[in-house]
Amino acid sequence: MTKLLTVQQVADMLSMNTHTVRRRVADGQLKAIKISERGDLRFRQSDVEAYMAKRETLIEA
Repeated sequence: MTKLLTVQQVADMLSMNTHTVRRRVADGQLKAIKISERGDLRFRQSDVEAYMAKRETLIEA
């Protein structure tokens, strides 16, 4: 079973504010799973790593 990460954990991994993480989700740049009606989000580590790799590629270009 895949471990799911919280918004705070992803923010720490990406050195971003939690609001920025939520904006990336809203913009479609970062995949998330909505786990409740309140809008709580969780992230697959593989999705976060893919986002990081894409971001690194853009910075290097």
